[in-house]
Amino acid sequence: MADPDDSVDHADYLDHLDLPEGCPTLGTDDAMGRMVWDYWRGEYDGSGVYRDPMGRPRDAHPEWYFGGAFDGPVPETRRAMDLAAEAATETGAPVFDLGCGPGQDARRFQSEGTPVVAGDPSLGSVRVAREAGVDRVLTADLNAPPLTADSVGCVYASGTQLGTAGGGTVGGLRRVLGEFDRLVAPDGRVVADLKDPQEHREEAAAAPNAFDDTVAFDPAAGMGLRLMRTEYRDAVGRWIPLLLLTPEAATRAVEPTPWDLVDTVDGDGSRYYLHLERRG
Repeated sequence: MADPDDSVDHADYLDHLDLPEGCPTLGTDDAMGRMVWDYWRGEYDGSGVYRDPMGRPRDAHPEWYFGGAFDGPVPETRRAMDLAAEAATETGAPVFDLGCGPGQDARRFQSEGTPVVAGDPSLGSVRVAREAGVDRVLTADLNAPPLTADSVGCVYASGTQLGTAGGGTVGGLRRVLGEFDRLVAPDGRVVADLKDPQEHREEAAAAPNAFDDTVAFDPAAGMGLRLMRTEYRDAVGRWIPLLLLTPEAATRAVEPTPWDLVDTVDGDGSRYYLHLERRG
């Protein structure tokens, strides 16, 4: 892979797409938002897929965004939410649920008495979150969160949103963490998840509803890159790059930022949460 501080040129991957005939190479629609909106309204037709650059589709399972695949948060997400709630209590400022989707975790924060502001770049997802009862929700991109300085106690980003920073680059991740330093109040923290590239590849190879969708992998650096998009009915979403880092590579990535990696919250699979606090 390129130097981790450089932007990755995704055009190289897009030039070699093997998509079905008639399927656009580029996408701009809010396919994710349309899919979760229809699911919320009981009008989902089952056509939602995630597609990789080789043209392979897999079921998008929108019920996952509404807790339909499990009874409450999985253990690592439960622990991550507790860390975020602790920061809100200690700082007196809300959790910023960044990349909230249709608001599943934001609603749980609210129900447990934790103040929360939720944000997502998908207009359809924001619309669902509002209808579902999230009190404060706004359109927000992880790369340019529209909040004022020291306004939140914790940036909580679940769903491997952090991997999209700066187009899926380490340099972009560092810039985003610098922006989080502005947003988070003193004594606050960041809790966000990533995936381990090697474990993701092994997991995807064994899962019935997945495949290895990495387009770049550097075992020595502990880095990988996925590229995927959502398609639903006639809507085609944009390609989303997702940076994958081992915990060791994540530690190196965080080092030049104002944050220290205090610990990780590990799950059964490739996903783990970073628990970041400001350096001394």
